[in-house]
Amino acid sequence: MAPRREVIRSAMPQVRRIASGYELLRSTSDDRLDLTQLLVGSEGTLAVTLEAKLRLTRLPGGTATALIHFRDLDAAGEGVLQALKHHPSALEVLDQSFLDLVREAGQDEVRALPEATEAVLIVELEGTDAGEAAARLERLGRELVRPGPAEGIVPGLDARTRDRIWEIRKTASPILTSRQKGLHSTRFIEDACVPTPRFPEFLRAAREILRHHRLQAAIFGHAGDAILHVNPLLDPADPNIALKMERIAAEYSEMVLSLGGALSGEHGDGRLRTPFLGRAFGTVADIYREVKELFDPLSLLNPGIKVHDGHSRMTDHLDLGPRPLHRGIAIW
Repeated sequence: MAPRREVIRSAMPQVRRIASGYELLRSTSDDRLDLTQLLVGSEGTLAVTLEAKLRLTRLPGGTATALIHFRDLDAAGEGVLQALKHHPSALEVLDQSFLDLVREAGQDEVRALPEATEAVLIVELEGTDAGEAAARLERLGRELVRPGPAEGIVPGLDARTRDRIWEIRKTASPILTSRQKGLHSTRFIEDACVPTPRFPEFLRAAREILRHHRLQAAIFGHAGDAILHVNPLLDPADPNIALKMERIAAEYSEMVLSLGGALSGEHGDGRLRTPFLGRAFGTVADIYREVKELFDPLSLLNPGIKVHDGHSRMTDHLDLGPRPLHRGIAIW
C-alpha cells in the first residue's frame, strides 16, 4: 500500500464524511494495519462479522433546538459554516420545496415562517444541563440573526417545542406521497456529499436536475456534513422507469463529482452507486478490486457491491410494485 498512498489520497474527495469505496488510508500506515477501519463500511463484501464491541456515550444533561430560516441559499450556506463553529450535535437543512409541503399540511411552526423563506436549518446544541444548552443557543442566535445571514430563529427550549421542530423533518415524504396518487417516493439519488462551502451550489444543481426531468421531490439533508437527500416521485407504471432512473442517477453523479463530492456520505454504495465508482475513483477502483479478491477470491460475499461485476445495473433488483411488462433495456 505504501507506494500507492498518494494515488489513493489524490482520488479522495475533500468532504467531511464519505461512505463510498473502501477505507484504505485510515486502515493502513507505515507500521500497522487496522482492519476495523477497512471492514466498517465495506457492506459485507470482505468478511462476516460475528462479534463487535461498541463504546457508549453518555446522554447530554440538556438539549436546545432551533429552527433558523433564510431568504436565500447562499445565506443558508453561510449559516451552516457559522453554526459549525458552535459544534452542534445536529445540523439539518430543509429546502423550499420541503417547506411548502409541510406548510400546506398545516404545520404551525412552518406556516409562521415568511413566504419568501428559501431554506431552514434545524440546529441542536447540547450542554451539561438545560441552562448551558440554552445559553449556547442564545449565542448562536445572536451570531446568525442580525447582523448574520439568517432572517429569524424559532427556539425550542422545552420538550414539546423541540419535538414539534423535529416533526417538520419527518413529515414531508409521507405528505408528498399521499398527495400524488399512483406515484412513489424513491431514494436512488439520496446520499451524496460535497465540500461544505459548495453546499448551496449542490442544492441548486439538484433542483435543476429535478426541474429538467419535471419531477417533484422532497429535498433535505445533513447540512453540517453537506449531505443531501433527494426523494423524487416516480410512477412505477411507467414502462421506461428503469431507463429514466439510470439517466437521472448518471446526471446526478456527474454533478456531484464536478463539485468535488462523494457519491455516498453515509448509506454506502450498494447496487445504486457501485456502477459509478469507476468514474468516481478512476484507477483506485482497480485497487478496490484487488482488496476484494484478497479477502474474497471466490466472490461469495455480497457480489457486485463496491466492486462492479461489469454487467449489473442499479435497477436490476429494484421492486417498485406491479407495473406493465416491457422489453429489456440495452446495457450501457
